[in-house]
Amino acid sequence: MVAKNKEDVFVVEKVVKHKISKKVVDKKVHHNIEVMIKWEGYAETHNTWEPLQLIFKDIPKLCIRYFKSIGIDL
Repeated sequence: MVAKNKEDVFVVEKVVKHKISKKVVDKKVHHNIEVMIKWEGYAETHNTWEPLQLIFKDIPKLCIRYFKSIGIDL
């Protein structure tokens, strides 16, 4: 579950997929992992990419379940 503000609460149904991007800053490579979120009660056209680092705090079990399903242990 992720709260947008006190009135709006969005529930995560599942993690659909992930992507890894890299960015070079001052000759250092930084990797960013994002996960695509399927929101409960919304069509797949409303899926959104969310930074794993932020969303993991709210839905650790769903993230771990997704990555285990593709053979990656967190």
